[in-house]
Amino acid sequence: MKLYIPTFILLLLTACGQTSTGNLIRSTFQDKAAEIAAEGLKNSEWFVCRGASIGSVKDRYGQTQEGANSYNAFCDADGTIIQTDVE
Repeated sequence: MKLYIPTFILLLLTACGQTSTGNLIRSTFQDKAAEIAAEGLKNSEWFVCRGASIGSVKDRYGQTQEGANSYNAFCDADGTIIQTDVE
C-alpha cells in the first residue's frame, strides 16, 4: 500500500503536462521560478559589490591583480572598484 501512494502521486503529476491546465500550471511555475532566481541573482550581486566589507572583498579578490580586475569588471557598474598592490 505504501508504494501505491507515491506511484499514484507521480502518475498524477506527470499527467498534468498532458492537459492545457497542466501546461498553464507548469508555465506559471516556470515564470515564478525565473522571477525568484532573477531576484536572488540581483541580491547576490548587490551583496558582492555593495554589502560585503572591504576587508572581505580584499581578502577574496585583492590577493592577485587578476582577482582585483575580475571584481572591478563585475562591480564597476556600481562605481565600486578595489585596487591591489600586487603586481
